[in-house]
Amino acid sequence: MSNSLSSIKPFTKNNKIILLASLIWLAFFSFYLLTVPSELPEGDEAIILGVADRVSHYGFSWLPPNANHNDRYSSYGFFASGFSKYGLGQSLLAIPLIESFLEAKETEHWEVYTNAMLRLFSLSAVTGASTNALFFLICIKLGRRTDTAFLLTFILGLATMIWPYSQTLFSDPTLATCWLLAIFSFLSYRDTQKSFWLGIAGIGIGFAILDKIVAAYTAPIFGAYFLYLLKYCSKTPENKNAIFSKASIIPSIWFGVPLAVALYSILYYNYIRYGSWLSLGYTDSRTYDLRDTYFGFNVPFLSGLYAQLFSSGKGFFFYNPACLLAFPGLKKSFENNKPETLMLSSIILGSLAIYSSWYGWHGDWCWGLRYWSCMPPFFLLLAGPFIDQLIINIRRRILDCWQSTVLVSSIIILSIFVQIMGVLIKSNHYILTASQVEVFQGKFFNAKWPIRDDSLQLHFFPEFSPIAGHLWMSKMIFYRDSPEYSEIFSNPPWASMNELWRLKNIEPKNFRYNVWWMHTWVNNPENANTILVKAGVLFIIFLLFSALGIRQAFQIQKSQTQVLNN
Repeated sequence: MSNSLSSIKPFTKNNKIILLASLIWLAFFSFYLLTVPSELPEGDEAIILGVADRVSHYGFSWLPPNANHNDRYSSYGFFASGFSKYGLGQSLLAIPLIESFLEAKETEHWEVYTNAMLRLFSLSAVTGASTNALFFLICIKLGRRTDTAFLLTFILGLATMIWPYSQTLFSDPTLATCWLLAIFSFLSYRDTQKSFWLGIAGIGIGFAILDKIVAAYTAPIFGAYFLYLLKYCSKTPENKNAIFSKASIIPSIWFGVPLAVALYSILYYNYIRYGSWLSLGYTDSRTYDLRDTYFGFNVPFLSGLYAQLFSSGKGFFFYNPACLLAFPGLKKSFENNKPETLMLSSIILGSLAIYSSWYGWHGDWCWGLRYWSCMPPFFLLLAGPFIDQLIINIRRRILDCWQSTVLVSSIIILSIFVQIMGVLIKSNHYILTASQVEVFQGKFFNAKWPIRDDSLQLHFFPEFSPIAGHLWMSKMIFYRDSPEYSEIFSNPPWASMNELWRLKNIEPKNFRYNVWWMHTWVNNPENANTILVKAGVLFIIFLLFSALGIRQAFQIQKSQTQVLNN
């Protein structure tokens, strides 16, 4: 039996832990509302909202003959039936948001627009806050110290892509929430033997697949862990026969029924959209985006592997330096929680393997690897034992830990800085600005060129890295009223490559903060007082709940240490 089955401290099953998780949720919900974007969602996000609108008005029946559904959102991405190729899950979640989107789209009043945007992106704030709270609870169940779990949660929420993607309505961040819910439920079943936790795990896994079909790759991974739980966590006295015993029937039903419902929903949705139960609308020539069919999984695997991990414009660790902490914690994690570590590692490696061959591996027009915006929690769970030991060493004032402390602190600070760059500037604005360079001209917006290979400069040339580009654009906005403004504009990061690539014409609409209150403060200062008061209240709420959380975490850790010492 794994060490993980005996590593959970009995006093972690405490209402104080639930209270602390609630404080974390409230703190991050307020914080993510504080950084809601200043612009309406476009592209894939608008498509997701469009399907939500279509389902809320017409259900899954065919559209009336005179219904012009596309004009409410984006004509791109919709079939005549009003559906898209994307999974249904995120659209179902977005149904309560559609009126807020339309209100923000149609109003010309800045205060009405701001309130509608806050309501619209409350879903993203809920998703991000829930991801962080579930992550904290999982850390506790894996045997992490309470102060370590609290610290790791704030690293996750502030120093990884979880923060910038709280400004979006993409389905990818929702996968993280669903998978963490499944893992938490599995661990709760392990500890309590209550089968309803397996039902919740099945719901989490099933909804993830309904949300995005690629999430199906995790089903065998979670299925294997479910069988492990049946074998080693059964109430029967002979564990070796647990999987095939009568005692496994009820847990299997609890786990299997939500998955079966999700599978049926996906197949039936395929039938509604394409007239075929097994058609997914990507590589089967049924999608509106022919690039999927033409190019599909045609990227050389090693090229895609390198691009996802190490390319200057998209490399995962450039956008999430804090996730590097997983590597010094991996060995200890494997020793303490072997089956859980295998599960977490398999989720990461499975995603890497799938997207390394997919032509759209970059998920472009987004900050970093969009498809990997759900991965940071799993890296930081693996980092847990390393951070645990580091905190213990610091508390014991072990002198030789100062180098590790400085290094880890530097990585975290760098990672927070990277996320700030992602939050301040909308990715589209930088890409559109960089596209003015002559090297991009002729292909970037050419519909006859079905794969945007001209954006490879953004992916692989360090001088075109969005991290550097966003920093440059942030400086532009900051110095907007300074004599240095023109000089900064004429020296973008890529100017060192070729003097002829200096930009000649400023496009003002691209140089704006992508945070609601900052944008109003800069561009509409005479009407900014009400906006700034709202932002200030949200920031105070974040600080208040964070401070209460810190106090609660240290109190719990102090009591745990006393119990262990006694």
